[in-house]
Amino acid sequence: MRTIKTTIGTPLEIDDEPQLLDLLEAIDAVVESKSSDFSTKDSVEEIRFLVEQLTSDEAKSFLREFMQFALLRYYDDVREGERLAKRAK
Repeated sequence: MRTIKTTIGTPLEIDDEPQLLDLLEAIDAVVESKSSDFSTKDSVEEIRFLVEQLTSDEAKSFLREFMQFALLRYYDDVREGERLAKRAK
């Protein structure tokens, strides 16, 4: 296990496979700690900062987990759209 840090210095412990939820919570903590004018661009910069600290294998693991999450979310959105379309008929 090793530690990476956010742009505000908050430590984030990661193991062989960084967990998507841990990274998202770290990004959210940075957003919450900064002023209300924190933009999408700032979020992207935080993501880049964290990912640059990952090894190639850790980044690949993170990408796999993210893609699984995104695919499940996509399928859920498609099913919800189909359900709403049926209701509208």
